Amino acid sequence: MSATSTVQPFDLRAEVKASLSDILSPHDQEALIQAVSHDAAIIVQDPSLNADDLPLEEVQRRLLQRLVDQLHPTDSSPKDLPEPPDVSSPIQPVNLAKDMSEIFPGFDEDAILRLSHIFYTHLENLTGERLTRGMPDEQLDEFGYFVDMDEERMTGWLLQHCPGFDNDKGFQEICAQHPDAPRPTALAEFGAKKWLELNRPDYPDIVNQTRGDLMSALVLLQAIMGEEAFQAWAHIQRARAQEPGERTNNHGKAPHEPFPLSPEPADKFTAGLLHGQWRVVDEALSHLTEIVMLLTGEVE
Repeated sequence: MSATSTVQPFDLRAEVKASLSDILSPHDQEALIQAVSHDAAIIVQDPSLNADDLPLEEVQRRLLQRLVDQLHPTDSSPKDLPEPPDVSSPIQPVNLAKDMSEIFPGFDEDAILRLSHIFYTHLENLTGERLTRGMPDEQLDEFGYFVDMDEERMTGWLLQHCPGFDNDKGFQEICAQHPDAPRPTALAEFGAKKWLELNRPDYPDIVNQTRGDLMSALVLLQAIMGEEAFQAWAHIQRARAQEPGERTNNHGKAPHEPFPLSPEPADKFTAGLLHGQWRVVDEALSHLTEIVMLLTGEVE
């Protein structure tokens, strides 16, 4: 009489511990177990979500595997991502992906890109605040010409301070780099640079100092909140990037506008585990400029 092989039942608790104990605390493992169990029950009971009539344990297994695959990607090396062009900004785009990847080596390209955009926005804002602090209103109004892309006033300022600017090599290079951009766009980029050269020749040093201060604040946040919380934040960025049209829409959103969680039932288990953690990180990242100013004593 031949022995009959016995199929071992799927043990959700044991599988969570075996697969994710290296990145999830016991408390979060328990939260994940409850969330997977809850969502698996919903899926099994809804024919529109369970067209193959899978048993409960198989649904649990697939939901867990989905999360494990995302938290343990086979290739987590972030790619060298270009920053989006911002020709109206006096701060030229810098490749922040490498810096972000060194601080968060476990992040995939979606999270690195999102974090780079957030960081770059704070770099612009805080650098602008430091460059213009204490300046008279007249100078600030002049810079406002370029921020607002007021073509008449930009042209007037450039004719006064940079006569013959149309033949300037720098201006011609900007026009060549952005051949389809309207003239005010090129005037804004060129004029902002000239304004800074005239009024704040130290602005490259201010940019570098500000970048260093923001990097230090980011490292501090990671130390305070823990790698686990930042991994939760990264997971949400990855999940959102997989939704149709999300990559296109990202660039149209405010740089640190929080992402809403996906309403799809199959994603609810992820929300149940990561919702609180990623929200705390997202909120802190949105206030990175204020954190730096507190640390440096620029505000009390």
